[in-house]
Amino acid sequence: MSIDLFLFSSFLVLSLILGIISSTKVHNISEYALGNRDFSTPTIVATLVATWIGAGLFSYTLIETYRQGIYFLMPLAIDSLVLVFIGHFLAPRMGEFLGKLSIAESMGQIFGSRVRAVTVTLSFVRSICYLGVNFQVSAKILELVFGTSGQNATILSGLIVIIYSTLGGIRAVTFTDIIQFFTFGCLMPTIVIIVWQALGDSSATIVINTLSTSPLFDYKEAFDFQSIKFYHMLGTAMFFMIPELEPPIFQRISMGSNVNQVVKAFKYAGLICFLIQSIIALLGILIFSYNPNLNPDNLVSYIISRYAYIEGFKGILAIGIMAMIMSSADSMINSVSIIFAHDVCKPLGFKWAQNELIVARFTAVIVGITSMFFALRVDSVFELIISFAGLYLPIVSIPFIFTIFGFRSSEKSVLAAMGGSLITILLLRIFFAESTIDSFIPGILASVIFLFGFHYLTNQKGGWVGIKDQKTYRAIMDSRKRFWHKIWYGIKNFSFIDFCKSYTPNKVEIFFFLGLFAIISTLITMISMRSSELFYTNIIAGCYISVFTFACYLLIYPLWPNTFKKHTFVAIFWVTATFYINIFMNGIFFVVSNGSQIQTAIFFLNITAILILFGWQAALLMLLMGFIGSLWFVKAFLNLNYLNIIDIQFYLVFCLLLISSILVAFLKPHQETNIQNQELLSLQSKELYHMSQQLLKHMIIRQEFINNVNHEIRTPIHHVGAYINDLEDNLDTSSNQEKRESLAALKKGYERIRSYMDNILDLSKLTNDKVKLKYETINFQELINEIIDQFAKLYLDDKEIQFYFKCNSKDLKVRCDKDKITQVLINLLKNAVEFTPKGMIEIVVSKENIGSTKCIKCSVIDEGVGIPEEELFDVFGPFIQSSRTKNMSGGKGLGLAICQHIIKLHKGKIYAENNPKKGSTFAFIIPL
Repeated sequence: MSIDLFLFSSFLVLSLILGIISSTKVHNISEYALGNRDFSTPTIVATLVATWIGAGLFSYTLIETYRQGIYFLMPLAIDSLVLVFIGHFLAPRMGEFLGKLSIAESMGQIFGSRVRAVTVTLSFVRSICYLGVNFQVSAKILELVFGTSGQNATILSGLIVIIYSTLGGIRAVTFTDIIQFFTFGCLMPTIVIIVWQALGDSSATIVINTLSTSPLFDYKEAFDFQSIKFYHMLGTAMFFMIPELEPPIFQRISMGSNVNQVVKAFKYAGLICFLIQSIIALLGILIFSYNPNLNPDNLVSYIISRYAYIEGFKGILAIGIMAMIMSSADSMINSVSIIFAHDVCKPLGFKWAQNELIVARFTAVIVGITSMFFALRVDSVFELIISFAGLYLPIVSIPFIFTIFGFRSSEKSVLAAMGGSLITILLLRIFFAESTIDSFIPGILASVIFLFGFHYLTNQKGGWVGIKDQKTYRAIMDSRKRFWHKIWYGIKNFSFIDFCKSYTPNKVEIFFFLGLFAIISTLITMISMRSSELFYTNIIAGCYISVFTFACYLLIYPLWPNTFKKHTFVAIFWVTATFYINIFMNGIFFVVSNGSQIQTAIFFLNITAILILFGWQAALLMLLMGFIGSLWFVKAFLNLNYLNIIDIQFYLVFCLLLISSILVAFLKPHQETNIQNQELLSLQSKELYHMSQQLLKHMIIRQEFINNVNHEIRTPIHHVGAYINDLEDNLDTSSNQEKRESLAALKKGYERIRSYMDNILDLSKLTNDKVKLKYETINFQELINEIIDQFAKLYLDDKEIQFYFKCNSKDLKVRCDKDKITQVLINLLKNAVEFTPKGMIEIVVSKENIGSTKCIKCSVIDEGVGIPEEELFDVFGPFIQSSRTKNMSGGKGLGLAICQHIIKLHKGKIYAENNPKKGSTFAFIIPL
């Protein structure tokens, strides 16, 4: 057996084994279709990408890039980014569809059984069609890879897909999709690198020449409004722009645990798919640059015959192709089997189909085998099916998209839209069969016209009634509004001096070591610079002198006079020096050396240092500005065209260095601080233990307090002590990860005790009237926005909770003690989050008139366990907890008491009430 065949067979066996292993615990149709909707966001991202990228997409993108150039690349950019569109615009409005087994079920529940039947039919046609496309493409490619008939390999791989998707349902599909995602994700760059190397040292020049001289890549010709190619490109772009929401994609939405997860997953998946399709398009450009006279339809065979000369590469290529096929095929098989069992057999009431799970599995087998049969044996019938596959978008997707945006109508209106779209497409194909007019664009327009025309002309019920899950949608929109407000606020109030101060180190040693590092790295650069680069002696010498000057000032920072150690001056000097030395100057040396090995290593170390010192956001901005400045300097003062002295490989290395450095910054170990943190926490735990003993002697009010202290102080102190002992015993043997986990647990225990102590001290001061309010005028809306952002980061953990903030007044100014009111809001939000497993927390602010006094009312509305009516007043007492929450973790009985005293100091009032359905509302009123 050849190594290629061995690799390919091993991949198939591994997919089968892992698929079967992950197929356990499937007991009903819901678990078969959606699992338990407990998938992580990365898992949904991986299965989305794997579903989107099929073998057909690989060959289609490669061939059309070679054939059409920019006329295809422009629409291609939209194709994968439509996933981002779904995540940003559609997913926030689709809360009501989460948990639905299929798009046919959703359409049927809203518009009736006949619309459901049409959706089922077109879903079947589309799924079988695209399954066949993948199987047909794979057969042809595998035939080229192995030199014999590819049908046997395709049938074998197809049967493996059918087996694990039939047995395991969506869990097996998602599990294998992750493997397949990484498989073809590694394959694409590998092929590009091999083809790139085959072009030789002048590869960059060849590619740049192609992009600048070939008419296929001339953007001016592409945007010629008198050219028929422009309108064909525009039609293709419009077609790609509209989300198709085919059954597998709808299923990925429905299986999300919440709307926020779906939004994130689709956005990440869209960007990843865009990257993969860009790599495939780059491959087409490289081949065109090398040989522009090939037959585009034979590109795949050309790549295999010319570049698959390395032993084992054909097997890797076959694995990548099968990964793309299997990742799309298993999703289609799973979704169409669910549609048949749930949307055909169940509505028709077949007695033999009462067990939907068995029916779905049987259907998966039949659909998979049927698709392979059509693809490999019956070309004429298959081509007929292909011609009807695109009907899904204008007939099903268009009405459903308007439904997502809140338009509702009758079954008659939707059937009229479906029928009108179908008739339009058929007429165009009959009378304009030889025309370049794409019949699907008019079909989409016809669907829109018939839907709204029939609805309004016949006075059907419904219209723009809005989306059903308004709470979730408003929470997401509110979150986005806060995000952009925060960005704008940061830009508007940006201070360079504050920026410099925030990143200035406190330790003198950092200045010294960075200066020493700069001197050593510059000396190495001087020694390693090639003789050809010494042509620029005068300018480069000036660069060396300037770097040494800055480095020496950093080196002798401990000896600076106190006059120059003013914080503002030091902060500005620190940021300027690090930017100039580590980025700007090293960028110049890196470019001039043409990315030599030594200079690459130095540049990498400098980037890493900047990322560690400044954090990735600020460092990334500084890197981009510095590197662009370096390129400008090389061109302006060294009279060099950097495009001629560095090639694409240089930019690839630069991107790789940047990504690697960011990873280093994220994963940098904390070994140096582990022992210090251990000693510090040990001392703090002893001090806190003594404090708790004194408090027990002087502040026992009732038995509830004793129980509370036992839970809130003794328990964490015990844990702190245990973790400290464990660290001491295993300091030399435990891994860094284990040390970090122990320190995280110590910090958590310390924060719990400190929070409890702070609350007790605050309550003591408030009850003894030792607190004087510091009144100031604040914007109450901005205050709440800031608190929500901070709270979500610090206290939510992994809870599936969303915040929605509503205020009926703009620029609401309130005179109060900002710190104390912030404490009230945080305590109320903590209380709401602690006893709300998942759901929505609303913050509602309004103006109220109480007698002649103008007041502001702030309500925190949760969806938690609620409070017994007889305890609504008592919960504000110190060390008192509701009987429903007494045994739940986190409650101390102090937060609400503190809130009550603070509001009383503001001459206001605070109260609690139960909501009509579930949860409770805590509200306070203070005078304006």
